[in-house]
Amino acid sequence: MRPVVSRVLLALLVVLAGCSAGNLPETSGPTVTPAAVPVSPPPGLSETGVVNASRLVAGHVALLTNTTATRSTNRTVGYPNGTLVVENRTTWAGEEGRLVVVRTRHPGGPGGYARWQNGSHVVGWVESADRRQYYTLEASSTPFAGVDPLGDHLSAALTTQRGASVTPVDCGDDRCLEVAFSLDERLVWGDGYPATGPVRYRLTVTTDGLVRHLVVTWAARSGDRTVTVIERTTFRNVGSTNATAPNWAVDRI
Repeated sequence: MRPVVSRVLLALLVVLAGCSAGNLPETSGPTVTPAAVPVSPPPGLSETGVVNASRLVAGHVALLTNTTATRSTNRTVGYPNGTLVVENRTTWAGEEGRLVVVRTRHPGGPGGYARWQNGSHVVGWVESADRRQYYTLEASSTPFAGVDPLGDHLSAALTTQRGASVTPVDCGDDRCLEVAFSLDERLVWGDGYPATGPVRYRLTVTTDGLVRHLVVTWAARSGDRTVTVIERTTFRNVGSTNATAPNWAVDRI
């Protein structure tokens, strides 16, 4: 009889313990933050900053040499309230800048131009509002523009900067390093919008040294008003850009 009573009491204690536990407030365990995946710094970078600007630039340029690539640059100029002053979208595609397309948007209306070139011909169009005019030239009169691999101004900025921050980031199918810094020097390449204060740079660099993204931001003057200029550049499709002539060029070669 005593063993039966003991088993009944034990079962009752288990039930009561379960009820009491059910009334306790839920507590969450410690939050575990996964460790950052180590990133092997590309040439010229370390995990703490830019150690050799020349090597960083040279590594990027080498990846774009003797191959095809697409470079897209989008520059917007706007007032602090968001009103657009002008926007330029430029795309260089193919080896040696074989295809160049520029799109412009501003209050006066859209516009732009495009150019495709090979070793013997240059074919292009110029567009204003809803009118497009085509032209054909001998290649000898218009040398290849080339895909500007980085720009002299950025090379100089990387050389001048001190104290850049470096942060590991995800960039699609790769792990990258984001490099951020500011310069007090005034821009001289602003194309009508020279900086009136600090210029902020942000680069996303792949582990093999390609500057995949570049964002440059600065304040400038347009007349008597302050504007913000943002220039975003992306390099993509390295080695896989299609450099064949578009239909509008084929018809005029």
